[in-house]
Order: sequence, then C-alpha cells, then structure tokens
Amino acid sequence: MSYKKLLVHHHVSGSQYGNCLPESMLNNTTLSDSILLYDDECNVNLEHTPSYVHDHNYIDTYIKLSPYIDGVTDYTSGFIARKVTKKINCNICKHFLVDNSNESLLIKLKDRNDALVRPSKDVSYICKVIEKNIKCKDLKYIFSKNVMNKIYLETKREVYTSVFSGMDNHVSGQSLFTNHRDQLLTLIISCYVHLRLKSIGKQQEQSRIGIRKKLTKLILFSNE
Repeated sequence: MSYKKLLVHHHVSGSQYGNCLPESMLNNTTLSDSILLYDDECNVNLEHTPSYVHDHNYIDTYIKLSPYIDGVTDYTSGFIARKVTKKINCNICKHFLVDNSNESLLIKLKDRNDALVRPSKDVSYICKVIEKNIKCKDLKYIFSKNVMNKIYLETKREVYTSVFSGMDNHVSGQSLFTNHRDQLLTLIISCYVHLRLKSIGKQQEQSRIGIRKKLTKLILFSNE
C-alpha cells in the first residue's frame, strides 16, 4: 500500500510496454536486476586494455595541470566510448557516444591512422565528473566497501540532468527507471570507475613492491 501511495504522490505512471522495453539496448538481452553491471560485460580487464591507455601515468599531474588532465580524460573517454559502443546494439544510443569533431589535443597527438575513438562531449563530461569525485577522496575511501556504488550514485546525481538531452524523444515510452539513457549512463560510469579503481590498485601494489625491494637491498648491503 505504501508503495502505491509513493507512485501516486510522485505521479509515476507505468510504461505502455509493461515490464518490457520496446527494444533492448544491450546486445545481451538478459538484463541484471541490479542497476550496476558488475559482470564481465562491464568489467575492464587491464591485461587486455590497449597500451596507449596506460603508457604514462597522466592522472598524477591533475592538480598541477588542470587543462592537461582535461585532455587526458578526453583521451581515456575515447576508450570508454569504444568499450560501451561494442556492448550495445541501439544505433541511436551509439550516436551519442562518439563525436568525430572532438578537437582534443592529446587525442590528435596520440592518434595514428585515425585508430582512436573521439568521445562525445557528454561522455567526456561524465568521465571528468567521475575523475573529480575520485580525486577528492583519500585512499582509505577508495578502498572502502561498496565504493563503486557510492561513486556511481554520486556521479549520476550530478550529471543526470546535464547529459544526453537529445535522447528525450528516443526514451519516451520506455520504462522510467530502465530506459536507454539510464542504461547508457550506467555502462559509462561503471566502466570508467572500474578502470580507474583497478589502475589505482595496480599503482599502489607497484609502490609497495618498490618499497619492499628497496628495504631488501638495504638489509642485504648492511649485512655485507
């Protein structure tokens, strides 16, 4: 009864398609009950990530070079746009992921034979908001429980009304909570957050290994 009151109070009406989407946006027609996709469809395996994404640790210069990190995030956003494009079968949604007129300087410098994907402004903006939300957190927070959920919700609240405004006609008639805009946002945010958190974890592990090697050498030399 309380659920019905909530729907009436907020004027939430059901879709004409009931519990089904008129067209599934995902290639995999079986959708998870959870809004966040933590299966292999969204996880980014760093071992199979192109080398140009990790050829330099650009993110550490974020505080000193804000314009530079904008270019770096555009650069990484292209990888995210390509990743998400391969996961969906809706051509209209794919149109909102890529913008060939993107004039990012770093993409121009790193691009060879037009191999890199140029992200749309909306994709770049979403990734920059995520980067900001990650950068303002300490490592204790980054490695805390359910951090992906927290960053996801924080980012979605901030960007939801600002991105993909051209999709209004496309999502009309679709389910309120599982329309293509929501699914697209979920894929972009989840993929970028997963990529960054794994990268941070890898950097921390390499740092610990470096310290361990240094201390080992000190012990060996002191015993000579």
